[in-house]
Amino acid sequence: MGKYVPGAQIKAFTDTVRPSMAVEVAFEHGFYEGDSAVVSTPGTPLRPELEKIRQAAHTRWPQTEVSFGDI
Repeated sequence: MGKYVPGAQIKAFTDTVRPSMAVEVAFEHGFYEGDSAVVSTPGTPLRPELEKIRQAAHTRWPQTEVSFGDI
C-alpha cells in the first residue's frame, strides 16, 4: 500500500520522482512509428546525452514533421 502524501507536500514529492524508463527506451529505440515532431520542451527531463540529441534534432527540424529514422 502506498504512503499518503498531503496536498501541501505533493510537489516536493513529485519533484523527487525519476522520469519513467519507458520514455527513455522509446526515445533510444524508436518505438514510435510514422512521422513525429521534435518536442521543443519535453515534459519529462531526459538524461544529458539524450537531451543533446533532442536539441540537435530540434535545431535541424524545428517546425517540421520527420520520421524517427531521419532523426
